Amino acid sequence: MVFEALANELLLEVFQYLNISQLFRAFQSLNSRFNHLLFIRLQNFRHLDFRSISKYDFNFICQHHLQSIAHQILSLTLSNNDESPQQIELFFSRGFTLHQFPHLQSLSFYQIHSHTIIQDIVIDLLHLSNLIYLNFMDCCLSSLDDKIWKIPKLIYLQLHDTSNEKPHFIVSRSFSSSIESISIKNYCMNMNDIYHLLKHKPHLRRVKIYAHLDDEDINVGGIFPSITTFELYDERSYPQKIYFTNHIPRAVCLLRAMPNLCHLTIETPFIFMDGYRWKCLITNFLPKLKIFRFKMSIYFNNFDTIKSRIDYIFNSFQNQFWIDEHQWFIRCHWNSEDKYSQYILFYTCPYHFSHLSIPNNHRWSKSTCLYHDNHWLSSRVHCLSYNSLLIEQNISLNKFESCLELNSINSSSKINKIFRFNPKKSGSFSLTDDNSTIIPSSFEKTIKITSLTSNLTETSPILHFPNIYQLTVELPLDEYFWWIIPKLDRLTSLNIKSSIQNINQTHLKTLLDRAPRLYSLSFNFDLTKSKLLLFNNSNTLIRRLDFKGTISLDQCPFFSHEQCIALSQSSLGKQCEVLLIGLKHRRSILFLIKTMIHLRALNVRCQDDQYGSKTSPPEYDEFIHWLRDHLSSKVTIEREIRYNHDIRLWIR
Repeated sequence: MVFEALANELLLEVFQYLNISQLFRAFQSLNSRFNHLLFIRLQNFRHLDFRSISKYDFNFICQHHLQSIAHQILSLTLSNNDESPQQIELFFSRGFTLHQFPHLQSLSFYQIHSHTIIQDIVIDLLHLSNLIYLNFMDCCLSSLDDKIWKIPKLIYLQLHDTSNEKPHFIVSRSFSSSIESISIKNYCMNMNDIYHLLKHKPHLRRVKIYAHLDDEDINVGGIFPSITTFELYDERSYPQKIYFTNHIPRAVCLLRAMPNLCHLTIETPFIFMDGYRWKCLITNFLPKLKIFRFKMSIYFNNFDTIKSRIDYIFNSFQNQFWIDEHQWFIRCHWNSEDKYSQYILFYTCPYHFSHLSIPNNHRWSKSTCLYHDNHWLSSRVHCLSYNSLLIEQNISLNKFESCLELNSINSSSKINKIFRFNPKKSGSFSLTDDNSTIIPSSFEKTIKITSLTSNLTETSPILHFPNIYQLTVELPLDEYFWWIIPKLDRLTSLNIKSSIQNINQTHLKTLLDRAPRLYSLSFNFDLTKSKLLLFNNSNTLIRRLDFKGTISLDQCPFFSHEQCIALSQSSLGKQCEVLLIGLKHRRSILFLIKTMIHLRALNVRCQDDQYGSKTSPPEYDEFIHWLRDHLSSKVTIEREIRYNHDIRLWIR
């Protein structure tokens, strides 16, 4: 059946499943009938999400429709990310104010880095008497003041800061009787800050805090009977000289004041209590706890006592309380061969957290859970980094492919080499002895897998990651990749790494062909030295290309004008809408905007941009002035505040 043959009523029903950006991208100016249907849909629109919208569509909606439908809007999302730079400033410059949306219940802002705009927004928020949800995501929030707690009906609040230097959280003593759920991220806090935050919000039910926790004693008076969910994520890096700290024992004072807690999640780079102490706390103070998840680490300065300490901690979680009554299982990792490895990781199974931080020398592991599919299925992991065996051992691609042809062994037995399971040892499993298996960076919020080989049994369980949305992979792929990551049907973002220049395009093509929802493709290496620009891509849904790879100025690859021509003529370039790139010459910006007809947003770094140099005074931005002289006045141009060598343009 032809889509256009559907009745108007059915088309309007379909429109209800699309946000405003998707609607206009698919149907705007298609013909007069669809324009009329879009108009009808807009008159009944309740939710406006302007993320990833083109500038033309954003301007059209603001000029012709927004004023007339403002009174009916229930949720509004505005974003200043790379796909719509300065969108929020443009929104307010058109004369719109938040109190023009009197029935607004949900409001979200992304990537605001202007303190003035933050302050103006907070003042305007006080007029929103129906606001229930408020989200500041990846914003600079150091200027946020107490007025935010005075929004009369606010229930759900997210404050995620993105400042280069993590600000100390300013605890508000303002009383709020409406707040029930709060999420705070990327602040420096101590336990007293958290205590006073909870103390003045008596109806809080759910608390989620990602913070760099400072050392400070805590005095808790009273209880918090309303809190049923508490999640605490300590985001500090691993210590260099500190082997044990008492952050979480101090947090126990808070937990003891939450008698109705049902769901507890704690992640910390410092171990805090063994299973016996947790049992005592839960039995005496948290009788309603049903879900308990943790990830914690311990550091020792005496190698000779590590094994006995690990056994003691492990055995404390291997009793009737943990195994039979609650079915709470744990796993630990440690390198038993490296006397300088003083880091041991413990976490609950199945793995719940979005990333796994295990240094690259962990070769020993055991668990309290017997083999069970659910405990090996890492469905909560959405971000994954995979390093190939070929890269780790510097095996040539030709040699590897010849081995695959000569050794046509059953694939299931090959992947079983990744993990060894020994049911005779209380359900423990160990990693192979000759290579590291799980190797994440402590600075990346992803799981990092390095494939390996060894002589293992055929009954080995396998870690599977079925719900990957963001993937970083190092080419060429090895034979185990597709067993660990069996499908990529949810993948939206792919980052390609390589330490060699002559990449096998077949591997890249296979990845792209198996990712039907892939939107963003990044290259974390110097693509200007390879032939991938001429790569024939068959995935027509890729709209975002990132060739910059890194924020570091001295590592950014710069494209020549000839390479820009090749990019604009490639299949990836022809369908690209959002581009992040380094250029040798500024005039290539004009060429790309002219020839890449679908390009709507550009984040560019130019080698001939002298901003910040001795020859360019800071009060005069020569490069911005040059762009304004050579581009249409309709193009929005700004220099990135945090990374001031980057220029962001919202084109069309």
